[in-house]
Amino acid sequence: MLVIDTVSLSVFDFDNSVYQSSFIVYTYTLFLLIYAIKVTQLWLEAQKNSVNQQSQALDAGAAGLKCDKERFRIIFEEAAVGISHTDINGYILRVNQKYCQILGYSEAELLSMRFQDITHPSDLLNELPLQLKLLSLEQKSYSIEKRYIHRNGTFVWVNLTASVICNSNNEPIELVKVIEDISDKKYVKEAIKQQLFNEEIVQTDRNNLYIFDITGQQIIYANRYESETLDYSSNQIEAMLAKGLQSIAQLIQKEKMSSLGQVVAGVAHEINNPVNFIYANINPINEYTQDLLNLISLYRECYPEPVQAVQTVIQAIDLDFIKEDLPKILSSIQVGADRIRQIVLSLRNFSRLDEADMKLVDIHEGIDSTLLILQNRLKTTADQPGIEVVKDYGDIGKIECYPGELNQVFMNILNNAIDAINDLAYKHKLNRQYQGRIVITTHLNNQNQVVVKIIDNGCGMTEDTRRRIYDPFFTTKPVGSGSGLGMAVSYRVIEKHCGKLECSSIPGQGTAFTIILPK
Repeated sequence: MLVIDTVSLSVFDFDNSVYQSSFIVYTYTLFLLIYAIKVTQLWLEAQKNSVNQQSQALDAGAAGLKCDKERFRIIFEEAAVGISHTDINGYILRVNQKYCQILGYSEAELLSMRFQDITHPSDLLNELPLQLKLLSLEQKSYSIEKRYIHRNGTFVWVNLTASVICNSNNEPIELVKVIEDISDKKYVKEAIKQQLFNEEIVQTDRNNLYIFDITGQQIIYANRYESETLDYSSNQIEAMLAKGLQSIAQLIQKEKMSSLGQVVAGVAHEINNPVNFIYANINPINEYTQDLLNLISLYRECYPEPVQAVQTVIQAIDLDFIKEDLPKILSSIQVGADRIRQIVLSLRNFSRLDEADMKLVDIHEGIDSTLLILQNRLKTTADQPGIEVVKDYGDIGKIECYPGELNQVFMNILNNAIDAINDLAYKHKLNRQYQGRIVITTHLNNQNQVVVKIIDNGCGMTEDTRRRIYDPFFTTKPVGSGSGLGMAVSYRVIEKHCGKLECSSIPGQGTAFTIILPK
C-alpha cells in the first residue's frame, strides 16, 4: 500500500514540474512579444516622423522650384533681348517674344523651323564651325555678329551669344542663343562709310563721274564736277535718264505688242475656216452614224441567224465593239472641235492689241482667253508639276477699257506667277506635297470699282524686289529669260485706264497682284 502511494506522488510531482516549466516559457515568450511590439511601435513612430519631415522638405523644395520656374519664365518672356533654345540639330525648341519680334515670325512658325532656315547663307558658313566646337565641348560659348532673314525677306543684323546645356552625363542636349538687334547701328556705320567715300574721294576726281545702282539704270551719285559741267543736279540727271528709259521701254513694248497682235490675228484667221468646216459637219456625222447603227440593230433583229459569210465578217470586225466605241470617238471629236474653236476665239480676243479705242467688254473673257493660251504651261509635264487655277468671278458686268492692252497685263502677271510657282517647285522637288495654285478673283468694291486679284503660292519676293518690279529693264530672271519690260508696261497700261496696280509678297509663300479699274 505504501509503495502505491509513493508512485502516485512521484507522478504528481512530475506533472507539476512540467507545468511550471511551460508557464515560465510562455511567460517569457509573451514578454518578448510585447517588447517586440513596443519596439516596432517606437520604430514606426520614428519612421513616420522622418517621412513627415522629408515630405515637408519636399513640399518646400517643390514650392521653391515652382517659384524659380515662374521667375525664370518671367525673365525669359520679358527679356529685352531675343532668346531661343535649339536642339543639337538646330531645330528651335523655345523662343521668347522679343526673338519673335526681331525676326517677324510667330512663335508657332519658328517652332517648325531650324536656325539654319533663317540664317544668311554666308553667315551660316561662319557660324557652323563655332557651333561644332560648342557641341564637342571645346568651348563653352561664342559671340558673333550675323544676319538673320526676316519674315519679310530683309536681313536683320544681330549680336549673338550662344552657350551649351549638358545632361547629367555631360552630353550636349540644347543650345541657348541670345540675340540683340544691331541693324540700326550697322546701317548708320555703312552710311557713314559711304558718306566719307563720296565726300573725301569722289569729289577730288576732276572727271565726269556717275555712280549707278546694280541695275545700271539709276544714278545714285554724280560728283560735283559733273554737275557743274552740265549745269544739272544729280537728281535732274537721274530724272532725265529714268524718263528716257521709260520712253524706250514703251516704244519697244508697243512694237512687240503690235507684232504679236498681227501674228496671233493671222493664225486665228487661218485656223478659223477649217475649224468651222469640221465643226459644221460633226452633227450630221453623228446623225448618220446613229442611223446606220439603228439599221444594223434592226437587221440583227430581223435576221438573227445570218449566213456564214456575214457572221465571219461580224466576228472579224468585232461589230459589238464598234457599236460601243464609235459614239465615244465621235464624242471625242466633238470635244476636240469645241476646244479648237475656243482657242481660236481666245486668240482673236487676245489679238486686239492694236485697237485704239476703248470698248465695253467683259474682262472675264480676257482672263479666260489668256489662261487658255497659257494652258500648256499650266499642265503637268515631265519637267514641271501641274498648276491648279481657281477662279472666283463676281458679278461686275462690262467695263470700258482697251481690251488688248488689258489682256497683255493679265498675260504678264500670270506668266510671272507660273515662273514663281515653277521656281518654288524646283527648290522643293523632293516635296511631293507642294501643289502650285493661282487664284483669280473679281468683285466690285465700295467705290463701285472693279477689283481683280491674281494670287499665287510661288516663291514670292523680297521687299526690295517688290519696290523695283515696275522699273524698266529690272528683272530677277536669268539673262535671256526676261526683258524686264512686262511689269513696267503693265503699270503704265493700268495708269492709262486711271486705275491702280498694287503688289504684296512674302518670300517663300507667294505674291498677290491687285488691279483696280474704274467702272
